[in-house]
Amino acid sequence: MNEQHKQLLKVGIAALFAIVLCSWAAYRWFSPGTERYNDFAVDSAVVWLENADKGDFDDCRKDIIDKNGWFDWFVKDRKSLGTIKARNLSSRRELPGAAKGMKRYELKFDSKFSFMTHPKSRFTERMIIETDGKKQFKVLMVYLSVSGNFAKIKRSATEDEKIFIMAAAENIKTQLDSRNIAFFKRQYAESAQVFPDKYLRKYFVRSAKKPEMVIILCNFRTKGKSSQLKFIKIDDIYMEAGQTGLEETIVQYSFSVNSEGKSENFILFIHLFRNLYSDKNMKWKFYMLTFHEEKRYKIMQKLGKLKIIKRINFKNVPLRDAVKLLQEKGKQYDPENTGVNIILRLSPEDAGKNTLISLDLSDKPLFTAAYFLSKEAKLKFYITKDGIVLASPDKR
Repeated sequence: MNEQHKQLLKVGIAALFAIVLCSWAAYRWFSPGTERYNDFAVDSAVVWLENADKGDFDDCRKDIIDKNGWFDWFVKDRKSLGTIKARNLSSRRELPGAAKGMKRYELKFDSKFSFMTHPKSRFTERMIIETDGKKQFKVLMVYLSVSGNFAKIKRSATEDEKIFIMAAAENIKTQLDSRNIAFFKRQYAESAQVFPDKYLRKYFVRSAKKPEMVIILCNFRTKGKSSQLKFIKIDDIYMEAGQTGLEETIVQYSFSVNSEGKSENFILFIHLFRNLYSDKNMKWKFYMLTFHEEKRYKIMQKLGKLKIIKRINFKNVPLRDAVKLLQEKGKQYDPENTGVNIILRLSPEDAGKNTLISLDLSDKPLFTAAYFLSKEAKLKFYITKDGIVLASPDKR
């Protein structure tokens, strides 16, 4: 390499270093919390949200109008979200009702925070702000809504809370015993107005017309000789990060059904919620109900306790061997070293096939890995009291 080439190489390296340095500086400048829009309303909102990101809530309080206590909830919600990762303006529209000399806007930001794990998850920060467009602004409301994966926060119910929770659960128990279907239709309709998740809302709207799970439970208990509902426990109180004023809990009851000389034990889960955003003294209300055969529920609990499997890599492995290997993985990642059974229920036609499995998964629980295996083998996937079942389409 001659001297001229060496000099060109040095210049190239220096230029590359300059590009990297400039890129890093640009990233730092335009990273979340620094972007500006050359719009006084939007930029004022961004600065206000940045102060919240830093925990400077006293500064935020100076620029708010708080007529209904929303700011205290905002502080609690914002603290639950962790570090801001991204924030982008998604919409800006003018609203009526502004004070004299001011204009009122609704701003929406698509944001991500440190608790999020799903790449398609989005968090919406919705702000109502008034400004004169030059020097003054006031924040009238900030509302946070979640979609996708998010963190769950939990705490134990206080003794006073348990009294009100049990009162609500016992009322629902009475409505079940009297088969008051109209009551549950009304409750599902109310839940549809409260919970933001679009999939849940569809379920609630459908259940408000016909509460199938309630009807199934009532018919099931009537068909056989059913015992009375017996209280088991109150679960922890749960809330979502960013929605700490919307609390949920579950009250568990046990019951048995004797049908055709066979007795089975079941657990009923009465899901309750309260919306503290609308009323700080909000009573606990019906959310939904589910019930499971007791042994099946224990299998589901067991699956939830298994550790995440770091790596599963099958290349053209026979189906039965793949199931055996996956079951061994489950045992290996079980603190109790027992695992969960994975059962094959194949038709004679499927049993005679030489089905080969190729599967490459990382950081998945046994439940998910078994599901992907069932998809690869074109089998049904479900859970029974005996374990995970992979079955031919015509088997049950």
